[in-house]
Amino acid sequence: MWDDLLRVDWNRLVHAYGRARDVPKMLRDLVSADPAAREKGWGFFWNAVNHQGNFYNATVASIPFLVEAAGWPEVPDLARILRTLRNRWLDAPTYDADPMLDVPPGGVDEPTPMLADGVTPRADESGDYDPDKPDVEEFDPDLCRKMVLCAWQVGRAIRAGRPTYERLTDNPDRAIAAAAAELLLLWPETRAHGKRALIRAIEHEPDPVEQARRILVFGVHGDAADAATYELWVDPGRPEEVRAAAALAWAWMVDPELPPGPAARVLFDASADDSDILARLPSEGIWQRGLWSLPSNICGLILRLTGNRVDKLRWRAVQSLGLRLGREVVRHLPDERVVPVLIERLSDSDDRVRASASHGLSQRGASVFAIEPGVVPALIHALDDEDPSVCGHSARLLAALSDRLTSTQRDEAQAGVERAALRFAGRHDSCVRFDSMSFPAARFLEKQVAPIRRPPDWGVRELFAEIAFPRKQDGRLPLIECDRRLADAYAEDRARLIATAIEAVRDAGDREVSIGAADWLATLGPAAAPALPALEVMNERKGDPYVPTRACDSIAFIRRSMEIGSDSVAGTSDFLEALNHPHPIVRARSACWIAAMPLDAPVVADAIPALVRLLDDEAFAEPGVEGRFEFQGLLDPGPRLHHWHQKRWSPRAEAIRALFSLGRIPDGDRMLRAMIAESMHAEVICARRASAPHRFEIGAWRSAVAAAGGALAAVRAARDRCRERVGSGQDIEGAAFACKAELDEVLRRLSGRLGGGR
Repeated sequence: MWDDLLRVDWNRLVHAYGRARDVPKMLRDLVSADPAAREKGWGFFWNAVNHQGNFYNATVASIPFLVEAAGWPEVPDLARILRTLRNRWLDAPTYDADPMLDVPPGGVDEPTPMLADGVTPRADESGDYDPDKPDVEEFDPDLCRKMVLCAWQVGRAIRAGRPTYERLTDNPDRAIAAAAAELLLLWPETRAHGKRALIRAIEHEPDPVEQARRILVFGVHGDAADAATYELWVDPGRPEEVRAAAALAWAWMVDPELPPGPAARVLFDASADDSDILARLPSEGIWQRGLWSLPSNICGLILRLTGNRVDKLRWRAVQSLGLRLGREVVRHLPDERVVPVLIERLSDSDDRVRASASHGLSQRGASVFAIEPGVVPALIHALDDEDPSVCGHSARLLAALSDRLTSTQRDEAQAGVERAALRFAGRHDSCVRFDSMSFPAARFLEKQVAPIRRPPDWGVRELFAEIAFPRKQDGRLPLIECDRRLADAYAEDRARLIATAIEAVRDAGDREVSIGAADWLATLGPAAAPALPALEVMNERKGDPYVPTRACDSIAFIRRSMEIGSDSVAGTSDFLEALNHPHPIVRARSACWIAAMPLDAPVVADAIPALVRLLDDEAFAEPGVEGRFEFQGLLDPGPRLHHWHQKRWSPRAEAIRALFSLGRIPDGDRMLRAMIAESMHAEVICARRASAPHRFEIGAWRSAVAAAGGALAAVRAARDRCRERVGSGQDIEGAAFACKAELDEVLRRLSGRLGGGR
């Protein structure tokens, strides 16, 4: 391969800064015996050829040379090359390119351009290069290649080196053998070899932190057969870091079941207030996202760690309790347990902890007061904090709770906010920080004074304005709180509230009120039909692109809801007979009932064959359902209330859940194929893009994959089909987007791509 280094037409390839004429020099430097040259080469590799983790056709052309170099015993820093190959493989799917799929994205592969036969390879034209100051050259669009295809090609080239990686697991250098083993874990065909080699590398490694790092990587692909290995690693005679890493991996493997006793004891001790063990673990493998990605069966560790003596660990624990997409651990913790912890952390010695605690409280709005009325004195005291975020978020929550404050508390809160605003006045570096933005502290605090002094009545129009832009991070009331107040008004006088919403839609002078009203009307489904003429007028409004777009979304959903019938199907009292009923809703409900029965119930054994047959049942019904429905979606920023939703009743989906509940998984890939098929469809569709996919627990996916012999490629192919469905528009109101997001999350855990994407 390296004999052809200059036969590659690098002049027709590009990296982040122009033509790739300088890549041959970089590649030679990467395998140089000179440490300075190697560092210079790696600098250019990450700065230009893999700029910000991107993929270019120059990246594609470079990787085969590195794969071949990995087989040369004289190459220095070989472990670094292997780790780079592994990271690049893991990066590829974040660009919607899965190299496990045989067909390239778009269906057409593009080869690396080579010089024509008979053309003499020219010398490297680039001369020297500076990785910190690459020549910026205007891109020639004809030389570029789609990044999704480049990512797929890079992954395929890395996968082709598996025989080399297998040989390297016997390398006497522990770091090289471990890096090769970690690469082999990525592919089902080589995983067993990789596990055996990595276990050897772990046992022969004297550094306990490096042992722990390798265990955390191993744990990504752990299965039931590894339980005995984890039990050895959590033995009291092992180093603390090793025991903690193994306990985390063991808990991850059995999720959602409770971790085994030895693992639970290790984690309990590691999360004690005076323990810094978890802070010493490397951010690798199952711990790559740290506390934010703890499995549901040990999420309670977060609450214990909020009192840890290590400032950073305590901060991360409190930060994980914020309501932000991507911190899935908080989904498993009820606010009744979280709120008291956040209030306690308002007086923490670390300003980052206090800021995260105040932010987490303000995100929850009035529910904080309902859980702990004594929060008000703590918030007023926090207004004297020197950290602007602590003051800002505390003031924002007091403004949201102002109608519940006593007159004395209101006076104290107003005085505290005014003092804080004066304290930060003129300090341009003082900002109130949210998840992805910040606001000047003095101005933000001044805005909270008026609602504290005179509590807003939170009339209907104010509530509409508050929900208009649900991702607005500085809103005073959480979405669910606004929805509940509107729902109470709807229950009190339905016709009056709809009429008020129609008038708000017609109000061209207040865009937020009209947008919020349009969004809320869509939650009513068919009941919002009288609003369609006003929404049509709003859809024609010029000047603000958000207004017609949001009106159009609501119109489309309301009209579709009017075409869908209600859920009214007569069933039968005989469960077995119902499993064969001609209507899919009856079959699906019967499977639900059987799933809830005791395992020794007489009907269960007789029902198993019928449930297995339903795995091939493609029938479904999608009736409309009236009534209040609280929805937590993948794309929405928080829970929302809907008064009408579309429910997909599928005998196949309910049979899947019933068979898992009864512990009866058929051999082969039948269960996996059924789960994939159902994951193509949303289980619930609400207004606009609020669609909930079918959610099967990660333990169920693992069991189905194991029964299918590890057929992860089939799951990835399903995700690719889902992506095609998104692109073709064969979906309403974002349902396919939700399905794709759910499958991506499942694949992230099953395949070890735990970094959370770009």
